Amino acid sequence: MANFNNRVTLAITGASGVQYALRLMQCLVQQDVQLFIMVSKAAQVVVAAETEHSLPGTPDAQQQFFTELTGAKA
Repeated sequence: MANFNNRVTLAITGASGVQYALRLMQCLVQQDVQLFIMVSKAAQVVVAAETEHSLPGTPDAQQQFFTELTGAKA
C-alpha cells in the first residue's frame, strides 16, 4: 500500500511571491517528500518577473528544470 503521507501537490498560480513556492519545493525535496507541481501560465510570467529563472514551455522541460532546481531524484 502506498504511503500518502509523503506526497504533496503544490499549485503555483500567478500570484506574487513565487520565491516562497520555489523555496518550499526545495525544503520538501530535502525532506524526501514526493512532490507534484502544477504551474499556471500566469505563474510562468511571475517566475520570470520575480526571479532570475525562466520556466521552459513544455511540461517535460519544466519537470527537468524543477528537478535540477531542487536537487530532486528524477
